[in-house]
Amino acid sequence: MITGAGGVVESLRPSRVNPAGVCRYCLRPGCVDVSCVEMYEATAWTVCVVCGGTEYVNGHLDREDAGERCSSSRCYGGLVMWLGKGA
Repeated sequence: MITGAGGVVESLRPSRVNPAGVCRYCLRPGCVDVSCVEMYEATAWTVCVVCGGTEYVNGHLDREDAGERCSSSRCYGGLVMWLGKGA
């Protein structure tokens, strides 16, 4: 959770479906499956340490040379699933 302007709290979380409307869990377009929604709701996310949320390798450290997409296979739009809960 992060606190924005005016004390509004929001979750760092990518959409459950990608920009093409395909579910990240079952890989079906237009998914409304309850199990996929429940799995998604149980997740927590944090900023990717590889790209710093920029989606480019070391883009947060060197913006001038950030030409390669993030190499983390778990990075979705600069975020990764936080595995710290219960792990």
